[in-house]
Amino acid sequence: MRSFFSPYYRSSLLNDFAAVSLIGAHVFAKVSRKDDALLLVGMNYDWLEKHLAENPKAVTHIMQEKRPILTAATDELQKFVAKHASDAAAFKNEISLSRKKNEDSQK
Repeated sequence: MRSFFSPYYRSSLLNDFAAVSLIGAHVFAKVSRKDDALLLVGMNYDWLEKHLAENPKAVTHIMQEKRPILTAATDELQKFVAKHASDAAAFKNEISLSRKKNEDSQK
């Protein structure tokens, strides 16, 4: 079976959010705003692996090299994410994005 995962997928050099973007799949994140920053929080793939092991019918997926790849249709995936959106364990690796302040606009 062909592997879709980069050798860096489980490397300590990458967080889950960055690692999952190395495969040819959609990436999703919770988005919120805090002050002037946009916050992106990716799914915790350790949580996802454990959740799917305990609840294999929770969302349509396949396993490749012991890693889940979500293959659900959009509506099923949206329902799954919405159901777990408030579960702090399901999401981690917050990335804060803020606009770089132009020094000229400060004067």
